[in-house]
This record gives sequence, structure tokens and C-alpha cells, in this order.
Amino acid sequence: ASVSVGELKPSTVKLIRGALDLIFGFLGEELKNWVDGALERDPQQIVGIIAAIEQAQMQAEDKGIVFTQRLLSKQHQRAAGIFTRYIDNQIKAIEQTKLSMKKRGVAHFIKFFPIFVERIEPQISGLESLEVRGTVDAGYDKIIKTMFECLQQMAKMDGADGQLAEDKGMLNYHVIMIENMQYFVSEMADLDSPAVSSFSKQAKAVYEEHLNAYVKLLLRKPFAKIIDFFDGVERMLQTAPPSEVLGSNAYGRSALKRVLKDFDSKDIRKSIEALFKRIEKHFDEDGEMVVSSTSKVVAGTVMAAVWQACDEEIVRETQRFSKIISQCYGDSGLSLDYSVADVEYAFKRHRA
Repeated sequence: ASVSVGELKPSTVKLIRGALDLIFGFLGEELKNWVDGALERDPQQIVGIIAAIEQAQMQAEDKGIVFTQRLLSKQHQRAAGIFTRYIDNQIKAIEQTKLSMKKRGVAHFIKFFPIFVERIEPQISGLESLEVRGTVDAGYDKIIKTMFECLQQMAKMDGADGQLAEDKGMLNYHVIMIENMQYFVSEMADLDSPAVSSFSKQAKAVYEEHLNAYVKLLLRKPFAKIIDFFDGVERMLQTAPPSEVLGSNAYGRSALKRVLKDFDSKDIRKSIEALFKRIEKHFDEDGEMVVSSTSKVVAGTVMAAVWQACDEEIVRETQRFSKIISQCYGDSGLSLDYSVADVEYAFKRHRA
């Protein structure tokens, strides 16, 4: 009949362990050398190695093989340390990048991360119950947080000279964040990995924040006069009825007429044309073809998303202006000299 370890005398157990250490003592060094050899060929395989060790540990524990448990525990501890150092080295490389990035475009670590995830995830597919799943997720968390922090720092350094909202530096800051976050979100969506879904949502929120800020800053140059006028009217409406707006000095009929004369359909087309050239310059510096030879925005590019956002923002503002005119200047005989259709037509001219 078989006898479990727990039924043996302590002296007998000690004798058996000593014998096993004597016979199989070489296994620890052999396993170490095998792991080192595998990692020389591909350091990223450390994740699969940790997963294999943890599976073997579970089997040894189920069977009560103490010697194997001790052997694998040492190997697991060492492998986990190797993975930690690997993650730390990736973080150091990312942090060093922030000192050397001199131009706009997608940072190399943003480009590398989806490839990294694509190589790691198959090694632990279907092994969610193992400890290595949490280890890898923690590694992702450290890398992504470092990437986002360093990216923001690089963008701020690039835009450090911008004191006014319209400054080129501030626009560059938003451009860098838009390009990188859009790339990250797009690539993560292609991977469809639940492990990084939360980071994709975070990146999308950052992307939308900077896209909105960029569009608003960009529209200041051609539309500041009319935007500021109607912003002022809205502020007045917070404390006064619409009937008082028409009789005010700052926002009366004459003031509105002076603003509207600079924004007819021809002016709008010219402004949107200038807007197109400006956006093209911002998003055509990293070698990606964002505009075709016929001056059409290439579908699926970051510029296509920016162009659409500008279109939607100007349409919203136009609708807001019309609503305020109708509300406060209904009997003045004045109205916008351009329409939403004029805006959409001007944007459509550059849409493939």
C-alpha cells in the first residue's frame, strides 16, 4: 500500500529529501541554463515559461510531490524576477525617449506596444486562472502609464513656448497627443484583447479631449470674431431677457450687422480652404499620406477624423448662431449670410 509523506516519520522524510537532492540536485542548474538559452533567443518568451512553471507547480501540489514543488518554486521566483527586470528595462527605454523626440508623429513605443501585446497574449491564452495573468496585466499597467505620462511630457516640451491659445506650440501639443492616441486606440481595437480594453478607453478619452481642444483652437483664427460675439450674447442672456439684447450697445442690431458682413458664403469657403491647408501641414509630417494628389483627405487617416471634427464643430456653431439670431434679433431683418449647407459643401470638396 502507498504511504503519504504525512504518514512518515520526520527522520524518514529528511532522509528521502536528502536522497532526492543528491540524485536530482543537478536539475535546478539544468532548468536555469535551459531558461537562459530560451531567453537569449527571445526575451519575451519569459511569460510562456512562467506559465509552464505555474502549471507544473499546480500538478506537483495536487500530487503532493514536495521535492518538485521546492524545485519549481525557486525557478518561478527567478523567472518572475526576470520578467520584472524586462518590464523595468522597457520603462527606462520609454523614459529616455522623451529626451530625444524632436518631431511630431507616432512615438516608437506607441508603435511597439501593440506588437508586444500580440506576442505576449498567445503565451497565456486560456490561462486566466494562473498567477501569470495578473503578473502580465500589472506589467501592461506599468508600461502604459509610463507611455502616456512620457507622451504628455514630450508634447508639452514641444509646445513649451506657447503662451497664447493660438500659439503654434499649443497646437503642436494637441497634434502629438491626437496622432499617438488615435494610433493606440486603432491598433488596440484590431487586437481585440480584453486585457488592455480599459487602457483603450482611457486613450480614447485622451484622444477626444485633445481633438476637441485642437479644433476649438484651430477655429479661433478664422471665426474668433463671430464666436466671441455670440458667446457675449449668451452671457448677456444669463442675466437679461432676449428683448434687451437688441437694444444694447455691445450686441445691438448695428453690432450684429458689422459681424455678419465678414461671414458670407464666399468668406466661409475661403476660411475652410485655409483650414484644410493648415490641418494638412500639421498631420503630414511623419510620412503618412493623409491627402491625395487631388487634395482629398485619405479615408481612415487621423486627418480624416480631424477634418470630420472640424466640419461638425462649425456646423454646431452655425446652428447656434442661427438660433440666437432667431431668439434675439427676430424682428431686425438680419440673418446669417451663409448656411449649414455652405459649410458641408466646403468640407465635402476635400473628402474622398
